[in-house]
Amino acid sequence: MKIYHRSKDKILAKIGYYHDQKGILNRYLREVQNWNFHLEKSKSAIADGITGKARNKVIVLGSGWLLDVPLEELAKSFQEVWLADIYHPPQIIKKASQFPNIRFIQVELTGMAEQVYNSIKVYRKSKYKTPDREFNSTIPIDLNSYDYVISCNILDQLDIILTDFLKENNIYSIEEIELIIKKIQKTHLDSLPLNKTTLICDLEELLVNADDQIISKRPLVHVSFPGSVIESWIWKFDTQMTYYPDFNTYFKVGVLYL
Repeated sequence: MKIYHRSKDKILAKIGYYHDQKGILNRYLREVQNWNFHLEKSKSAIADGITGKARNKVIVLGSGWLLDVPLEELAKSFQEVWLADIYHPPQIIKKASQFPNIRFIQVELTGMAEQVYNSIKVYRKSKYKTPDREFNSTIPIDLNSYDYVISCNILDQLDIILTDFLKENNIYSIEEIELIIKKIQKTHLDSLPLNKTTLICDLEELLVNADDQIISKRPLVHVSFPGSVIESWIWKFDTQMTYYPDFNTYFKVGVLYL
């Protein structure tokens, strides 16, 4: 087992990445019963996607706590399993140590974090606002070198911490933020190799009242898919009204085989 670092830890910590990753497990522990259906559906979709594919190298983008990843099945099916995320918890590294063919890559998958951080730093000193068109998103991994790629429920989440950081500094308009989100999502989709990718992502955010009635829907993907959603389900993400006060939060999740 090897761990490859392709990130700048201090910048990522200041933006808030590590705190957010650790918070995911806490929410899972509060919502175990409601999350299990979603997690099992995700694992099943991944298992279906790898059927009949070449079995040398597979990479999971957004592996995190491996809650929705059939790790044992991947380890048995591929010669090398690469797990890519912003942070790999020590518990996960220990869990994976039983499989000699697992590799970790610590990586910020938008390629934009340093640009965003430096733009805020410059603005605070000089009041110069970096034009939103100058932000470039690039995945710092050659995904074409893998036999199979799994984008594991991160498409709509890639921008959140970065755009929240921008919003906190109150520099960019809503329209400019939306353009940055679209740029990140498009770059991610464009990087996924055709005929060897499973894409799992949140499609819509649903706010639900105490009577389990949907009060509002918000689309989470703002670019066109290079294929069709072949399966979808509802993920009861937060049923304790901690994510949004006065509402439960559900997500409509979709699967595409690209």
